[in-house]
Formats: sequence, C-alpha cells, structure tokens
Amino acid sequence: MERLIEDALIASGRQYVTDDDPANSAKLDFYLPDDDLYIEVKRMHSPRIAEQMGRVENVIVAQGEGAVRALAGLLGGKMNGTAK
Repeated sequence: MERLIEDALIASGRQYVTDDDPANSAKLDFYLPDDDLYIEVKRMHSPRIAEQMGRVENVIVAQGEGAVRALAGLLGGKMNGTAK
C-alpha cells in the first residue's frame, strides 16, 4: 500500500523522502519537506500507531486499502484502479 502513495507522490511531482532517509527524522513512511507534512500508511490499526502519531504535529494517516487508494487519488495517482 505504501507503493500506491509513493507512485501518487511521483505522479504529482511532490518532493518526498521515505522512512529510511536521514531527512525523515520521525521515521514515518513519507515526509514531504515542502509541506512539512508526514504520511503514515497502515493496513489496519495497531497499538504502535499512537506512539508514531505523537512524533510529529502534521501527519496524515491512511489506514486501510480504501483510504490509501483515496489518498493516492487526491495526490494525483490512481484511485480504485482508475486514472484520476
């Protein structure tokens, strides 16, 4: 599901770094430095999510495949398997 968001970020031309980049100090799935915004992708709820959300102030959480596809569509990618 992270790949859907990454593909949408690429399609939108937004700058981002992933959780393995040192510029992403919060270690959430994506950091958009131009917007000072983080994106965390979850297949389903987990006890760890509260701790992750406490790391930063500006974060979007996409939980579940439907939410991830919708967010990808809003970012300029594909939503529900169809081009935006």
